[in-house]
Amino acid sequence: MSKIKFIITLFFSIPIAAFFTALFILDNPDTYREALKKGFYEETKLNLSIDGDISWRYWPPIAMDISRISITPDQSDTTLATLDSASIDIQLLPLLTGGRFSIKKIHVDGLYINAVRDKQGKGNWEQKEIESISDAIEPSNLASDQTSKEPSSNNLDLDILEFVINDAQITYQDLRDESHYILSVSSFTTNSLRPDNPADIKMIMSVDDRSAGIKIDTNMEGTLSFNKPLNQFKMTRLSIKNTIAQEGSSAITSELMVNGMIDTRLGTARLDNGTLSLATMTLSFSLNANNIFDVPGIKGSIAIPEFNAIPLLKALDIPLPQMQNSDTLSKLSLTTNFKGTTKQIVLDNLFITLDNSNIDGRIVATVAPRLSAEFALHMDTINLSDYMEVTDTIDIKLTSPTTPTTPTNETAMPTMVADSEVIPVSLLSEMQINGAFDIDTLRYDDYQFDKLKISVINQQAGLRINAQMAGYGGEFALKSQVRNIDPESEPNGRTTFIIKDVDMALLTGLNAITGTLAMDSTTTFTGNRLSEVLASLDGDSNFTVSNGTLNVEAIKGIAAIVDGIQGKTSSLSTWPDQLPFKILQGKHSFKEGITEGQQFSFVMENMQVVGSGGLDYFSNSINYDIEATLKENVGGQFTVSKNLAGIRWPLHCEGSIDGTVSELCLANKGAISNIVTEIAKQAIRRKGEDKLLEKVPDEFKDAAKQLLKGLFN
Repeated sequence: MSKIKFIITLFFSIPIAAFFTALFILDNPDTYREALKKGFYEETKLNLSIDGDISWRYWPPIAMDISRISITPDQSDTTLATLDSASIDIQLLPLLTGGRFSIKKIHVDGLYINAVRDKQGKGNWEQKEIESISDAIEPSNLASDQTSKEPSSNNLDLDILEFVINDAQITYQDLRDESHYILSVSSFTTNSLRPDNPADIKMIMSVDDRSAGIKIDTNMEGTLSFNKPLNQFKMTRLSIKNTIAQEGSSAITSELMVNGMIDTRLGTARLDNGTLSLATMTLSFSLNANNIFDVPGIKGSIAIPEFNAIPLLKALDIPLPQMQNSDTLSKLSLTTNFKGTTKQIVLDNLFITLDNSNIDGRIVATVAPRLSAEFALHMDTINLSDYMEVTDTIDIKLTSPTTPTTPTNETAMPTMVADSEVIPVSLLSEMQINGAFDIDTLRYDDYQFDKLKISVINQQAGLRINAQMAGYGGEFALKSQVRNIDPESEPNGRTTFIIKDVDMALLTGLNAITGTLAMDSTTTFTGNRLSEVLASLDGDSNFTVSNGTLNVEAIKGIAAIVDGIQGKTSSLSTWPDQLPFKILQGKHSFKEGITEGQQFSFVMENMQVVGSGGLDYFSNSINYDIEATLKENVGGQFTVSKNLAGIRWPLHCEGSIDGTVSELCLANKGAISNIVTEIAKQAIRRKGEDKLLEKVPDEFKDAAKQLLKGLFN
């Protein structure tokens, strides 16, 4: 045979031999069953079991079919993963000529993964610890590990025409906290997967949080592309539609649209022009992240155009009471920049519109090592009444704990106020706060205050609140400190409240007392609910009212009755209803609550008033007993005759706090009888004194007057 003929024959015979050799291998795939198991174990320390068939389809194209695969951790009877069947279509020519795998199609059915962390935190997929250090540092072991783990993509030409996964399920349980999640993939499909080529992906899946009773159904669709080293992934218009259902609540539907890039080599991610739609709200965002595989750093922006929040709250099953303004929460918007990590996030350039209010400022929220919040916020104006719940009125007959009086005084339909937690102990015990909130104008009911400044500091030492504001011609200042903020303890606090130069008539809208008020109050309390605070309130208030008037209609009413009995007009009946004064000074004390035991007194010109009683905040009612005593001609602006001086004028005030003095404060028959009797006694005393003094020489009359005064009194 000539050399040329031999070369030609060899040229054709080698490919033919290789072809028939490949057919022999492909026709007997079970030859490699044990080799596959051994190689898989050496790489993962997991046991691979192929209980089904390994078979080939020869043409077109060549494909490997595998069925009934299971993976079990070493020395364990618990199955980690199972696979019903898988089909991989492979191009033959690259495999024979270059030893490269070029995959055309992958079909996977019935994939199941069961991941469990035990109470010690070890996962059933993790390898057991190496038994001895000497085995770990054996040079041969190190060399083999380096060789086996050397990354290489030379033998893999990722060019997949179609990738399909059906009926896959991944379960994860952590026995440490009894969490249990199930990820179910009904279908996952893609078209051509090759480097730098956009691929359309579709997936229908669900996530079931068994411990929380929450299930999320997800429908994902969009475009994905990647580079050849598989370390850069680009997402274009990736739509993720979620339906979230929780036991006992209505389902919530949302849609997330994402555009961006992930670089696993650099550990970075970028999301552009993302949107989240939920009920009536659409949130737009952008984000840049680094160090995504450790403690990610993030930076971006959020914008929420104006929307009606009421349908959103209903969709989230958040109960919304009927508020006094039906348009409340109908206009809400937000814009902000953010930056930080998974442990701390900073909101800068924050701007919020809430109905007719605008809020701007900065917030810093920290979750580790301890939950904390710092803020500096400013609001232009707000009417708190718009956000107050509409309360029903209840017909209640208010009765005095003392003997009924005549005439009776009954007040129908007082407003019933619900009890509430005024100190959120659970939240404050877990969270540090350091913030300031300024409001230009605050309205509540018929009240208006300006330049409100509030600072809040909550640390281990306790909660401190400082507030100041202007209004009604004067200033208000409050300092409060609360200690023992712990669910296992009872909070206790101390509050100082100062009022300077406030116009009482403008503040109260009542004519009971007018003038310029100055007050200094210090009180203590225990508890965290409003009822507990009011029931434990204890402390004193000193007050001064200058250049004002006092409503004396109740006293004049009693004087008129007495005048009618005596048949003559007293000096009190000539007083004006609003009695003017220059200075009124007094003191008020709480003793173990506000419902009873309050004591107060004040002196105005030649009138002294003392009282006791209480008020029920929740039924908006009062119950006080008051006594007024007048002095004779002590330089006052009004005249008190001798027969009325020193007489105690008792009043019982009961009813709604919103009532007028003339409606609330009345005298009973017994009180009127006592007044008439006392007036008669004083008249008899004076006549007796006069008769005796007529018999006393002039030089001894002053001494006799003092003697008689002591005798009769």
